[in-house]
Amino acid sequence: MAHSMTFHADQIQKALDSKAERVSDADVARIIELRSAVEEKIATFPDAQRDAREQANLLLDFLAARASTPVTSETKQAAAALLYLSAPVDLVPDHEPGGFDDDAAVLALATGRIRGALRAFCASSGRAAPSWLSD
Repeated sequence: MAHSMTFHADQIQKALDSKAERVSDADVARIIELRSAVEEKIATFPDAQRDAREQANLLLDFLAARASTPVTSETKQAAAALLYLSAPVDLVPDHEPGGFDDDAAVLALATGRIRGALRAFCASSGRAAPSWLSD
């Protein structure tokens, strides 16, 4: 019998912060280089996690647009969230019930932390800002 695993907000913060502290220019370049694999992972999110899919895709586009610039705190947050998605082991294994909930929580936290930069990116790239970027 499968069982649902749970996590707490502080675990999500620690997971994201831990990855963000270690993000390098090489990590950002690797995410961009492996973009199709990241997109395939994002596509596996269930329909109930539509916002998470949109957040991950926006973070990926945001990183790609900044690939030739030095890593900033904003790009570290975006990269850390995407690296979390790609990790073979995370708080709740994806095959478990609710296995994408921790991924969605990491994406929501990262996009919330860099909301202003993402709004500016949407405006500068001529795309409508998603409703979840509103205050």
